[in-house]
Amino acid sequence: MPWHTIKPGEWMRQIANDHGFTDWEAIFQLPENQPLRDAKRDPNQLLPGESVFLPDRRRKTAEVAAGATHKFVAKRPAQQISIQVHDEQGKPLKTRPYKVHLVGKVLKGTTDGDGVVTIDLPPNAREARLEIDDMEIDLLPGHLDPIEAESGVRSRLQNLGFDAGDADGAEKLRGALQRFQQVHGLDATGEADEATRKKLVEQHGC
Repeated sequence: MPWHTIKPGEWMRQIANDHGFTDWEAIFQLPENQPLRDAKRDPNQLLPGESVFLPDRRRKTAEVAAGATHKFVAKRPAQQISIQVHDEQGKPLKTRPYKVHLVGKVLKGTTDGDGVVTIDLPPNAREARLEIDDMEIDLLPGHLDPIEAESGVRSRLQNLGFDAGDADGAEKLRGALQRFQQVHGLDATGEADEATRKKLVEQHGC
């Protein structure tokens, strides 16, 4: 099927990997995917319900000898993500040991001087869990919607510590937006205007 409907938690590299492609950038740049680029979609922040075009896979031929063992290597590059972790006072957790539970393995490391955890994320990863100090944080790669969507605004507010409620909580979202706007010197309208969305992306990092 040449067209794939984007589901929650999917991003471009992962979609390409699931369909047997390694060069996701070439797929994203196809003329059929111009609408995604026109909408300024980040390949890592796709909107569920939109569609991405996937070309037919090209067949390759390899000559092999009978009775011998042959080795073929498929490249599956990881994607790096970075997460800055703060305490309840908003101070970064610097040089703290952490564990990341990821696709059947545990990665160990130490946050840097800015409290940042950097993870090499395999394209087939659907979830991960970060353990640091007495906190456990569930990570859902690909689930951050574009800032243009209300769900993208809500997720960024939640991640920054402003309780925006669930998808049906319009008043809670408005209150979270007002608190965010007050903290950052914006007009506290409770509306996700252009200046507020820009500040959210700036504070969230993406």
